[in-house]
Amino acid sequence: MWPSGPWQRLADETGTRGTSLWIELSLNIVARDARAVARLPSSDGAVRRGMTGRIHNRNVRETQIEQPLNNLDSLTTYITLSHGPDATRGTRLVWRGTMNGRRTPVAGAFALAAVLALTACGGGAVAETSGDGPTGTVRFASLFQPSSWDPAVGDYMGNAFYYNLVYDTVVTRTADGELEPGLAESWSYDDDQTTLTLELRTGQVFTDGTSVDAAAIVANLEHYRDANGPGTAELALVESIAAVDDDTVEVGFSAPDPSFLEDLASYIGYIAAPASIEAGTIETEPVGSGPYVLDGANSMSGSEWQFAANPDTWKDLTYGTVIASVMDGTAALNALKGGQVEAALLLDPQAADEAESTGSKRTVFSPATVGIAFFDLDGTIQPALADVRVRQAINHAIDAASLIDAFLGGVKVGTPSRQLFSESSDAYDPSLDERYPFNPDAARELLAEAGYADGFTLTMPHVINWGPGLPDAVQEQLGAVGITVEYDQIPPEEVGPAVLSGKYAASLQSFGLASSWMTMTQQLDPNGSWNPFEVTDDEGIAKMTDYQFADDADRPAIAKDLNAYLTEQAWSNVWAHGRPSILSDPSKVTMPADCVGFPSVLDWTPVG
Repeated sequence: MWPSGPWQRLADETGTRGTSLWIELSLNIVARDARAVARLPSSDGAVRRGMTGRIHNRNVRETQIEQPLNNLDSLTTYITLSHGPDATRGTRLVWRGTMNGRRTPVAGAFALAAVLALTACGGGAVAETSGDGPTGTVRFASLFQPSSWDPAVGDYMGNAFYYNLVYDTVVTRTADGELEPGLAESWSYDDDQTTLTLELRTGQVFTDGTSVDAAAIVANLEHYRDANGPGTAELALVESIAAVDDDTVEVGFSAPDPSFLEDLASYIGYIAAPASIEAGTIETEPVGSGPYVLDGANSMSGSEWQFAANPDTWKDLTYGTVIASVMDGTAALNALKGGQVEAALLLDPQAADEAESTGSKRTVFSPATVGIAFFDLDGTIQPALADVRVRQAINHAIDAASLIDAFLGGVKVGTPSRQLFSESSDAYDPSLDERYPFNPDAARELLAEAGYADGFTLTMPHVINWGPGLPDAVQEQLGAVGITVEYDQIPPEEVGPAVLSGKYAASLQSFGLASSWMTMTQQLDPNGSWNPFEVTDDEGIAKMTDYQFADDADRPAIAKDLNAYLTEQAWSNVWAHGRPSILSDPSKVTMPADCVGFPSVLDWTPVG
């Protein structure tokens, strides 16, 4: 079924010129960048790709793009239009299609911290009794602190732990990654997967005493949509948001969005009191319905954040007070070993190993790639990376096994891999992990074929989250095949913004591994969150769009085909799928051993 409304055919401006078929798009848009892709099946059923167009004028109002589509004999078509977050909603196309834009301008903590964008796993059971509430305090050493209490504009990389304390999400996620009820007790899609109905949990209130009702959900989703923040792009396919009654929300889509429910458990799922949004106080004073309430009087930014149990929460709590102390990795390790905290986030594998060797228990979460990310695949600032042979050469030049053993604890909590998709993804293909064996001679041959027999210089930011010696080892291995690596020494908190602004062609990098669709849109879409150079790959986008519109039974084959394509194109230099760790004192707290997403405090249980 084609989407209805503004995405239906609006005009008949088509014609033929010789053997070429032409489509004229009428765009009414204010955007930093807009892109249209036409896919037309021919009469024999084959799919042939064609037109691409770009607008690079922020003030464009009425623009026409014409590009030839060759060797096509049928006009059964749809258009995907991806746009930046500053594009005017309601963009009109001559031909029906679907928005497919997911630009996520995030900034802040980097490298393995990226996996913290995922929501908490678990979430606690529904409380059966009110009683006097829980007692006791759990202390946690965190590398991060909230950049903003407004989840519509805050940096998800480091904020997930805090947001999960003060806000409820529309949907929650279990420790094994399954979605389960949150503020929405149930949900359902229509047959076309373009209307989602959410039935809300009744009787819930924000800490300001107002109701968590359908109007509040609508107000929050509209806020995410309008805030031009990290979650804005997640609503790119949303056409309408409506409160059917006090307990029912209906979301309409221009086309199916395979990851929207996951988004409601994370990026756009945190629900705040509408009054705090309207007043603008949400930036510094969170008002949610979550299991805890910020104790501002006993909190100090940059040092310590305290939270008290919310007596009105529907969740079953195990602690009365949560204290998050902000400290670096060395201080966090020492605080855990010295008994000053019950748990600590340790991203450095060697620090995690040290804590475990002294009796701490490891909880792993959020699988993430570890390796070198290529951003400038069009060669905008580093022409060499535009040649697939150069990217393949880098994959052969890196001895991933040696780096894993020396700096990543032998992937004690993870697996060696060469692909962007996780083992739990329907795109995963174990045979692809053998695609790039360590072979410096093959790397040199590929570089010579690409015209870089004498090598080139690759500048990257200096990232030491995985151990201080790893950047030097990468520099040495690439240098052995003629690639000179130079590192810019910049503060860790500036690495993320610099990369996402397009300053660097590549970086030592870790991507949180989510669903296939989220990985596709973040990596491959020209407006994707990890595509700062807005690289356009028509073949990859066509495969991604096939996945979007396919039946569930057909999606795994399409996803595996796309994964094979991206691996062959050396879209990135992946070494492994690592698992960051929280270490805890087992004599004081019991935590799950494995978790998808950041482990929820609601699943931490005091001992004794």
